[in-house]
Amino acid sequence: MKTGKSLTVNALLNGLRSIINLLFPLITLPYVLRVLSVDGIGIYNFSNTYVNYFLLLAGLGVATYAVREGAKYRDDQAKIGEFASQVFTINMIATLGAYLLLILSLLIFGNLHNYVSCILIFSLQLFFTTLGTDMRISPTSRLEVLPFRFYR
Repeated sequence: MKTGKSLTVNALLNGLRSIINLLFPLITLPYVLRVLSVDGIGIYNFSNTYVNYFLLLAGLGVATYAVREGAKYRDDQAKIGEFASQVFTINMIATLGAYLLLILSLLIFGNLHNYVSCILIFSLQLFFTTLGTDMRISPTSRLEVLPFRFYR
């Protein structure tokens, strides 16, 4: 595949992914608001925001580093496989550290006891974000895989 065509296809597919990420919440929001009511939305937003702080901590800029450094190995599958394994290990260690801090904060701060179950459910984002493959696929410019990776 030519570079120009590859860039065009990658740009279109990345745009499609962004549009889907914008449209899905717009379609589901009215239903969620009706079902959860005002109190439920407040608990949801607080718990989601609280977990997102730990999600940022777990990320540590690893994905940006992986895409930047992984692009150097894009033509050598053996090196990119080894590099992806190293980045995944770093990401798992950071995620475990974030989980540890999250659990400690839930034990230390008494006001969070009302939100523990919701926060623990949202904390699954930490684990599943670590398993994401964006940083493995992006350096190889195989963005045609990204929009459809969850539907297999």
